[in-house]
Amino acid sequence: MRDVVTSALVLAACLALPVARAADDSRTPAVEGVLAAVESLRAQAVTAGHEWLGTRSLLDEARAAAASGDAARALELAEQARRDCELALEQARREEEAWQGRVLR
Repeated sequence: MRDVVTSALVLAACLALPVARAADDSRTPAVEGVLAAVESLRAQAVTAGHEWLGTRSLLDEARAAAASGDAARALELAEQARRDCELALEQARREEEAWQGRVLR
């Protein structure tokens, strides 16, 4: 039992290191804001049933880049994810109208 608790504490400490390091970066709030906005767009695409396959992994990579202190890479990946989300939402809007033309009457 003691080994489990020790392992959990070590894991928690390791996970806290990138967060502490990222907190020192003055660009982190901007990056976090962008990531939150893109996540909101992704949620809309999911709700519309049109999330693109690579979007979640782009956001995961962007979060990892932000956590490691690479704000430029995080923003680049977030921008790609944002474009994917916007295109997915546009696809959903078009499909909402286009399906009617495919139905046999």
